[in-house]
Amino acid sequence: MIGVEIPDEMGTQSLEQCGQSMTFPFFMRYDNSSIAHDEGIPTPSPLSELTLEGYNWDQIWAYRRSIVFLHFATALNFQSTGQSWGGGLFNGDVSNQNWGGGNDFKSGYLFLTRDAASASSSDWKGGLNLTVLKAAEDQAFAWYHFFKNVSSAPSHISLARDDIVGTKTGLSKVPYIRDTRRSVGADGFRLFYANFSADGHPSKIGDFFHDVIAIGDYPADVHGILNCSFPVDISRISTVPYFLPFRALTNADVTNLLVCGKTMAQSFHANSATRLHPVEWSSGAAAGVVSSFMSGHGVLSSVEVFEHIREVQQRVRKFNPLDWKL
Repeated sequence: MIGVEIPDEMGTQSLEQCGQSMTFPFFMRYDNSSIAHDEGIPTPSPLSELTLEGYNWDQIWAYRRSIVFLHFATALNFQSTGQSWGGGLFNGDVSNQNWGGGNDFKSGYLFLTRDAASASSSDWKGGLNLTVLKAAEDQAFAWYHFFKNVSSAPSHISLARDDIVGTKTGLSKVPYIRDTRRSVGADGFRLFYANFSADGHPSKIGDFFHDVIAIGDYPADVHGILNCSFPVDISRISTVPYFLPFRALTNADVTNLLVCGKTMAQSFHANSATRLHPVEWSSGAAAGVVSSFMSGHGVLSSVEVFEHIREVQQRVRKFNPLDWKL
């Protein structure tokens, strides 16, 4: 599956160009001992509106401040005063920019439709829309110039390049991707938002699966794309701690394939809650354990794993919890 399902998450059809927006993050540095040089940094016009979204400059700077890059002496002094990391601007500060009203690219979807991707197989470029990829880079550069030149911004702000991200442009090596193509699991299984929506679970815990292989907890967070009309249920974001079944790691057509993270067998709405790194790591660790089990036991099909699910779960528990102690 790709894009958001219609008419709701149970649907088998989808709007293939309506998914999550993606971002090219970058780092900015404050150094009052040097003059910022922007030579070679493009100054494109943004395709999406740039805005501080009602916040002030300092709040956005501190939102994803990369504390590790503070000068050590400054950090010690800052901690000794009992101050919060959320305020102030210190020489040597570095801020990671990933801002919804700024370098979030909302004017197009990164992935080609299934038909377009199939048609490009002889000149395969990952099923990506390279025009959108380039436009997203331009959006990031536009946000850099906009944010740097807001009237309340201090001087001596520059784009941190080679020394942090290892690129000449200063942009991240890959975009921040919130969704992708998703599997359909064994026997057509898909995990749904309905399996862990707060409204549908007064007991404050999601649906339990006998083949639970990982757990997660995060609200349904959708960063939409302009000119896309999402089903009304997408506006629901509240979740409860949830369980991920082994079936979400399978594929109905390729039985010796295991998937995890954003590619799991799940709906678009479910993915918006499972897409965060801790859940991806949890499902990834589970996939690794299952792969090791299959290899060591000569199991050639993920379907056969169900016959050994208790043993597999015992192995997974050595690395990740499989239940919630609420």
